[in-house]
Amino acid sequence: MNSTFKKYLPHSLAVVLFAIITLIFFKPLLSGKELKQDDIARHKGMSKEIADYRNVNDSEPLWTNAMFGGMPAYQISTLYPGNWIGQLDNAFKLFLPHPGGYLFLYCLGFFILLLCLKTDPWLAAIGGLAYGLSSYFLIIIEAGHNSKANALGYLPALLGGIILLFRGRLWAGLAVTALFTAMELNANHVQISYYGYLLIGGIIVGYFVAALKNKLLPAFFKSLMFFCVASLIGVLPNAAGLLSTNEYGKFSTRGQTELTINSDLKTNADNVTSGLDKDYATQWSYGVGETFTFLIPDYKGGSSGTIGRENPAALKNVQGDFREAVANGNSYFGEQPFTSGPVYIGAIVIFLALLGAFIVKNTIKWPLLIVTILSIALSWGNNFMALTDFFMHYVPGYNKFRAVSMILVIPELTIPLLAILAVNEFFKFGSWNEKVKLRLIGREITLKNLVLGSAAAVGGFCLICYLVPGLFNTFHATNEEEEMISQAIRAGNPENQVRPYIVEMMPQLEAARKAIFKSDAIRSFIFIFLGFGVVYLYFTNKIKREILLASLGIFTMIDLWTVDTRYLNDKSFVTKEQNQSFIAEKTTADEEILKDPTLDFRVLNLNVSTFMDATTSYYHKSIGGYHGAKLKKYAELIDFHISREINYFYKNANGALGNDSLREALLSKLNVLNMLNTRYIILPGGEGREALALKNETANSNAWFVQNVKTVVNADSEIVNLYKINTKTVALVQQKFKETMPFKSDYAKEGTIKLTRYQPNNLVYESNSPKEQFAVFSEIYYPKGWNAYIDGKVSPHVAVNYVLRGMEIPAGKHKIEFKFEPQTYKTGNLIAMIGSILLIITIGVSVYFIRRNNVIVS
Repeated sequence: MNSTFKKYLPHSLAVVLFAIITLIFFKPLLSGKELKQDDIARHKGMSKEIADYRNVNDSEPLWTNAMFGGMPAYQISTLYPGNWIGQLDNAFKLFLPHPGGYLFLYCLGFFILLLCLKTDPWLAAIGGLAYGLSSYFLIIIEAGHNSKANALGYLPALLGGIILLFRGRLWAGLAVTALFTAMELNANHVQISYYGYLLIGGIIVGYFVAALKNKLLPAFFKSLMFFCVASLIGVLPNAAGLLSTNEYGKFSTRGQTELTINSDLKTNADNVTSGLDKDYATQWSYGVGETFTFLIPDYKGGSSGTIGRENPAALKNVQGDFREAVANGNSYFGEQPFTSGPVYIGAIVIFLALLGAFIVKNTIKWPLLIVTILSIALSWGNNFMALTDFFMHYVPGYNKFRAVSMILVIPELTIPLLAILAVNEFFKFGSWNEKVKLRLIGREITLKNLVLGSAAAVGGFCLICYLVPGLFNTFHATNEEEEMISQAIRAGNPENQVRPYIVEMMPQLEAARKAIFKSDAIRSFIFIFLGFGVVYLYFTNKIKREILLASLGIFTMIDLWTVDTRYLNDKSFVTKEQNQSFIAEKTTADEEILKDPTLDFRVLNLNVSTFMDATTSYYHKSIGGYHGAKLKKYAELIDFHISREINYFYKNANGALGNDSLREALLSKLNVLNMLNTRYIILPGGEGREALALKNETANSNAWFVQNVKTVVNADSEIVNLYKINTKTVALVQQKFKETMPFKSDYAKEGTIKLTRYQPNNLVYESNSPKEQFAVFSEIYYPKGWNAYIDGKVSPHVAVNYVLRGMEIPAGKHKIEFKFEPQTYKTGNLIAMIGSILLIITIGVSVYFIRRNNVIVS
């Protein structure tokens, strides 16, 4: 009993250490404060209708009309009762205050990975901290990317299970792989999981090559079989979410478009893939030089923010006449549109990882190195378009994801892993005069020279950057000067004054940025020197192994911690009241709109960035919204029509809003916004004036009868012809729907149809007409789940006007009902429940065989 306690004491202490570090970093949570997370504020807006429905009906609506006119709720907020495994999520975070538990999970997941690699638990604890405190991982918590953080926490543990399998620990590997496959997929961040499986695929290939070389293919294929079984068992509890997401993905911006033209009516073939358009997918491309942020955090200035706020000390290098202008200049000067902070892996970690590339003998070393280099090159996106093009066209699934720079989460895992494996390798050497055979160059080099060479390479680079900052870096973004001049001219400043001033100011701005860069360059040099110093002392027998580990752990933690707190610190936390106000502060315009007793309508909010905002959805059904996977057809409608109509409204609003007849004439020309039943437009406030709610009496209502149904041949014709029709009297239907629901071209447009009951997933209308009519419903068409009923009988409906629903209504008085009843969700939950039971059984059986084998061995 005592030996068992002693054996697992370091593991327990590591878990306690992770918890203490988490509580210290997120200590404001203990005093009742909350972390202000922008994306969570947006999420609470976009999910409000779903949450309200869930609380009242104790079931899932699976659809919301709160943003983008309406969309499935699968990627917003959906509970899957068949997945029992999700209940473990908080336990893996040790029930620590949210969202601080994500930091604990990062550390724990990487700790598990290192234990699976038979690493000393004290060294594994250092690795957990090195991974968990990587700057990007804290930045995404501050931003509110919670599902991403969750997936990054489970990914290392999943990798650990797979390594167990291919090292022959089949039952332990089966249990760990199945469990963490389930937890990884339950995190519901498909992009992170996709990148993780790219790494996993590389490692499996590495084990295959080793097995082929050592003539151990039967053992490899046995492990591969266990991997496939474990993966299937882990996937099954997530079946409902995966199947629903896969089904929806074909109709979202991740799916293939039906259009062959862009919003300028030009052929768009060069930019189109079977998923996202290239320019959209690569908008956040890491700069080639920006990759050095791994080593020097402010290599490109840090986060997007003013120098005066982010780095005020740098202003002392600026001449007084330009100090104010430079203080308002952007600290960041990289290739991305903007950033919340750099991907900083740690100076000591980079030094040790470079050394690990030479001395680590583990089978996974080469896969780690190859996947690391590949992922870095892919993160460059439009800065390395040849590789990006290949992946977007030929690698399945790759073109479904935006923000290619996100793939840098792979180096953030592989580089600390190589670093820790390098330290683990130290302890196998009797002295650092022992030689290491480098097979690639066919030479033997002493460990001492490899340590010195690695330290000199990364440390020397940092020192040169400090001494000669312009040698490897430039201190302005591409075309930055001309963009600043153009922006000033657009603001009404004369070019003959603006251009000379900005030309003179740019060297001062670059001087400030140079000072920021130099400060971090020497900082990284110092940490590399400290890391090298303790390694030197260990190999010269000046300190013991325990001191080496403690020193490396402390120096690494200080290095990463002090960078992390630039982006997530005490100022990031607010009171609950302040956070709630930030999420859903009700304006006078909101209050006025909420007085309207009309059953259902939409709101266009021009007081915010309409298509990058979800707070409007907290109180209203919004024309806009914020989501990375909106319906593709609605996104195209925004590009072709809605954005144009908004611009037209802005252009003519000043002359029309003060005159009733001119205002009505203006609003009546918003053809597409009216067909979307945009009953209110929130006008921007400013200069002490609150935002105003403008009522649009010309909106088409919830449903209406049309006079003509015009058949068009394809999607191009349909979206273009929307420019030409009056949506109140004419509907456009593609020829392909003629078989689904035969319809006439002309109708009487007599009678009434109105909405009598509203729920997001259940809409009831009443119609009354002396003749057969064709009705257009101001609801988004989605073919996978919406069923239409007339007097309780299923009736066909079709897509009209590119995004809406339409159907023929017989003469007389009728009840028309739309219900969202996706079969995929029901089937998926049944599979998930069976999978949850199977996973529990698998873990139990694995534990039994592990214990039995241990007894036999002992």
